[in-house]
Amino acid sequence: MVISRRLSGTVTRSAAAGIMVGTAAMMVVLSAFNGLENLIRQNYNIVHPHVSILPLDGTGLAWDEALDALLAHPDIADFEPVLEQQALLKHGEQEALVTLVAVQRSFVTPHAGTDRWTDSLLTANPDHWGSRSALVGRGVAMKMGINSHGLGSIVQAMWPESNQDMSRQALQVDGIFFAHPQVDEHVVLIPLASLQQWTGHELSQVKVWLKSGADMEAFRLAARDYLCKEPKDWERTLFNVLKSERLVTITILAFIVLLASLGLYAATSLMALERKRETATLVAMGMPLTQVKTAYTWGGLWMSILGGGFGLLMGRAIIAGQSTFGWLSLGQGYIVDAYPVAWSWTFAWLTWGFVVMVGTLLAWMAAQRIRPQTELLR
Repeated sequence: MVISRRLSGTVTRSAAAGIMVGTAAMMVVLSAFNGLENLIRQNYNIVHPHVSILPLDGTGLAWDEALDALLAHPDIADFEPVLEQQALLKHGEQEALVTLVAVQRSFVTPHAGTDRWTDSLLTANPDHWGSRSALVGRGVAMKMGINSHGLGSIVQAMWPESNQDMSRQALQVDGIFFAHPQVDEHVVLIPLASLQQWTGHELSQVKVWLKSGADMEAFRLAARDYLCKEPKDWERTLFNVLKSERLVTITILAFIVLLASLGLYAATSLMALERKRETATLVAMGMPLTQVKTAYTWGGLWMSILGGGFGLLMGRAIIAGQSTFGWLSLGQGYIVDAYPVAWSWTFAWLTWGFVVMVGTLLAWMAAQRIRPQTELLR
């Protein structure tokens, strides 16, 4: 009997420890995915504004009363009209396919609270925004063979017109900016009025930055006559890959937690075996068997609650330590020094609920096998 009780206690403690470790591991991995996703979102907030307003039909965006009314929305902190044109850029013998992004002067002026491509701008001309000024991305500048000593160089931009002629415009490189490789490699900023005059085209989009705490869904509803794209819409493939990886990882970890919770089934079964005489006594005294089974199920429930709860505390401590001390370092060459993590109470409670549900179900299944052996009382 003593050996049986010791075995039951050991199995019970092992089951609770397994649940605790499994819960902590799941929260650590989920927090790592959250941190990585947040880092990617912050990184692409430089590339894309909070919302890009585009025409639904894919043609030009007309600046009319409807657009004026939308841009007066109280949740908008700032906006910038944009016209884009694919072009071939030439500088001497160097050529590169680029995107001419025509914007107003305000776009290349630093703004507090919004990330702009020209926040890191190298220029020798304080008034770098004449009618033929061009601010080129660092990648474009390297392709053109232009460095800080080449500011003021003249480049030729060429693109086809609707009448099959080629439009050729001379631009003066007045600055080099570096924001993000996805931008630096192909973007050339030029004045909006100039490109509109040269092409006669309507706007391509309006970049919108929202106020802190703005309701994105409410803004989308107000802009239902337009196509609204967030950074996650522009980078849909990347974020879909992240979601798929997270789903696969969650499935694997959930299976591991399930295996760890199987100890509860064994612990409940052993507990019922070592207390079969007490069970028979209670049934003989008139206690319904269902009530006896419920008592054993409650035992498994409490083990799940405690194991999952301590697992959350362990996971929270690990994540707090990584955020504070950066235990897992990425080394040099990365945009962050330590692996990014972000704790989510939503995922924490969902994980805890899953652990408790699985543990309770297994304890209930073990309790259903209990049969009173009244012959032990003779």
